[in-house]
Amino acid sequence: MSADSTSRRTLLAGAAWSVPAVAITVAAPIAVASTPVPLANTWYTGGSTSVVSGNVARFTLTGDDGDGNDSVLPDNSTVVITPDAGVTIVNTAITGGVLTDNGDGSFTATVDSGVTTLVANFRVTGLSGANVSYVSTVALPPFTETFQIPIV
Repeated sequence: MSADSTSRRTLLAGAAWSVPAVAITVAAPIAVASTPVPLANTWYTGGSTSVVSGNVARFTLTGDDGDGNDSVLPDNSTVVITPDAGVTIVNTAITGGVLTDNGDGSFTATVDSGVTTLVANFRVTGLSGANVSYVSTVALPPFTETFQIPIV
């Protein structure tokens, strides 16, 4: 074998080292090609309040792409949850945001960055027929929505 020729062992060792490099190079475009969830161009809210079924209230704010697919809500979208006089609400859980006690019996839920749905759950005490009001403010039309859900 001449001094400038490559041995079979050197060639196989080089090939073994190149296989992982090729695999990594091939895998990178797949990760880059993943599609991010689009920003919402519409949104909707939902809620329920019931003293009869365990004193629970639930509020949801969801981004939508207009075709019924969940989409990212604009940063800093908020929901203010306000009970009628004589009604008390206590936060039990929140996902997709941060809840602030406003000190007057109401709460403000602020959407985390990059989430598609905000869900706030509360324990409710008060008279049947009283209301819990929800005011959603989102940087998309209709911008603000207010609705009241009676305690049943």
